[in-house]
Amino acid sequence: MRVAFNCAMRWELIRIGENPMRLVRVRGVSKRQTEPRVLTIDECRRLIEEIPEEPFRTMVILDMATGLRCSELLALQWSDFNWESLTLMVRRAIIDGVVDEVKTRYSRAGLPLDPTLAEMAWRWKMRTVFAQPGDWVFASPFQG
Repeated sequence: MRVAFNCAMRWELIRIGENPMRLVRVRGVSKRQTEPRVLTIDECRRLIEEIPEEPFRTMVILDMATGLRCSELLALQWSDFNWESLTLMVRRAIIDGVVDEVKTRYSRAGLPLDPTLAEMAWRWKMRTVFAQPGDWVFASPFQG
């Protein structure tokens, strides 16, 4: 999410004073100096309103709804979605451009998808040129 917000701010897709992800800390990495500030529902709504462009809007909403690590979100492939059972399998992560397994066994569990969230992901799949089962969900037209 931090990288996604940095890109969105750099490309002037959103206009917020600072990256809200700078307040988020990953469990077990280091001892927290301060409690992270969690966005309120209203702040989430306002943030989504500021990101009208795809795929960033779907990316942010999917991340808000699932809590995936940025590395897991960017490593999603269309084959990870089961549209019939409305589940999402988190199978891999991308760190520094290298595809690897997810951090923990817990990460590999199937995540249930809300029907509205699944529909949003499906709509993005129908719009992108990268829609084959092995394609990255949030592929870049510049890098694949």
